[in-house]
Formats: sequence, C-alpha cells, structure tokens
Amino acid sequence: MKKLLVSMLLAVALVAPVFASTDSKFDVVGKLGVLVAPSFDSPYGNPSLSYSHYAGNADSTFAIALEGYYKLDEKLSVGLGFSYGFESKLSTNGDRQNFSADGKAKLGFTNIYLSIKPKLSETIYALGQIGYGISHGSFYKSYNDYTGPGQTFKVDGGGIYFGLGAGVEYKSFLFEVLYSINTATFKEKYNYSAGTEDIFTYSAFSVNIGYKFSI
Repeated sequence: MKKLLVSMLLAVALVAPVFASTDSKFDVVGKLGVLVAPSFDSPYGNPSLSYSHYAGNADSTFAIALEGYYKLDEKLSVGLGFSYGFESKLSTNGDRQNFSADGKAKLGFTNIYLSIKPKLSETIYALGQIGYGISHGSFYKSYNDYTGPGQTFKVDGGGIYFGLGAGVEYKSFLFEVLYSINTATFKEKYNYSAGTEDIFTYSAFSVNIGYKFSI
C-alpha cells in the first residue's frame, strides 16, 4: 500500500508537467509532510489501567498527499484531496505496566477531504480542509491476541477529519503549516460484556512541502 501511494505521487510528478499550462483554471498539487509529535485523547478511563483518560503522544511521522484545485477566481480555489499518514507508535502513562513494547499501538489515518484555499496576498494563502478519515494500524495487537475474543482494546473505523493552516507559494513550490484533527471510535470490551465506545481524537501539526502543476 505504501509503495503504491508513493508510486502514484511520483507518476503525477513526472506526467503533470507535460500538460502544464499557464492559462488554466486547474491545479494539481503533490505534497510530502512531517507530522510533528501528534497527540491523542479519548474520554475512556479505567482505574485498573492507571489513567482516567486514554491520552498521550505519538511519534513524529510522515504523510503524503495529492490535491486537485479549481480556481474560482484569482483569490479563491476549491478542490478535493487525498492524504495518507504513515503509522506511528502511541505512548501513554499506562503502557509501561500494562503492555509490552512489541504490543504497543501503532496508528495512522487515510483522509479524503474538500479543501478551500483563499489567497491572502500574492504569495501567502490560507487553507481549510474537511472530510472523512479512516484509521489503520496495529492497535495493541499482541495484547488483544493474548486476551482473546473476550477483550478488545482498540481504535476502529474512522470519522470527521478537518485541518486549518497557511502556506507560502514560491514559483511552483509550496511550503505549509497545517493543524489537523482526526476522529475515530475507541472500543473497549472486557469479559464478554457489552463494552464501551467513545470518541477518539488524533491531532497534529504538520509541515508540508509541495509542488504545483497547472493543467
């Protein structure tokens, strides 16, 4: 999956310049970003696991994105985007005593979103995104495998994604800072009980570099 996504972005980077136009209303943007120290939180709490919230920080990781924009006028563009955030390891206060190192959670999100990009000046623009994100990763797999079907402890599915940021355009290069939030479902089930489901949020600042083609 990761190799396929990278290959797709490289293909766009190689092919798009052939169709480049200086008088077009359509832009295609490829991006590579760094998610800096993401954080996460859920209202789930279990005194036996030594925390009142399931919350903590994740390792920094990378993301790739592909976006297409239509220029409504010289000051405003709207578009559709796709991003893939590579999985990173989650850490909480309860991990050390409750989960082995190889059983810790790894999580990433794939997002599909609408994007709006108003220009604030000749080179500076704002950026707003809203869409749907799907979680992926191995969430305490060793722990869940060990406890069997009677216990589940994981983030599942997906939910609303949104991002807000700003960028600078220099010729065809883009440099951005973006704050984003993903939501998903935190599931906990113990001893064949009905279990609980809570909102899980995953937020991060990302620093992106991109290249724009007009087609």
